[in-house]
Amino acid sequence: MAVRSLDDVIDFHNQNEEETLKYGQKWFLEAQKTSGLLTDPDYLKELLDDQRLSKEEGIDYTLDEHKLEAIVFPNNIGAGIPAKAGYPSITVPVGLTKKNEPVGITFTGTAFSEPTLIEIAYGYEQASQKELRRN
Repeated sequence: MAVRSLDDVIDFHNQNEEETLKYGQKWFLEAQKTSGLLTDPDYLKELLDDQRLSKEEGIDYTLDEHKLEAIVFPNNIGAGIPAKAGYPSITVPVGLTKKNEPVGITFTGTAFSEPTLIEIAYGYEQASQKELRRN
């Protein structure tokens, strides 16, 4: 079956529920209700709201208010916030869980803060790896 549209994806999932619908397809069904156009007024309003909340009232506010260079998230739990803002993030591995699953730490900054984030991530990685080697 050729999959060329959102309707095709939804149909494919419905025909292969056991393999493909482990987590459902709520977001596909919600997307199907929209025009799908990047010029849709509802989409543009949501986009502007997301950018304002993630930038000016989110990351920029937090960094400024607390005089920080970066915000730290466990793993990539907060990755959606900088993604909506179009801001950089960098994730560094920190170890494994008891189930042998990888764990990381994510550093996020404001626009064009990549050099600072790389410096912070590198410093953290060097310090944490040194500590791990000691143990």
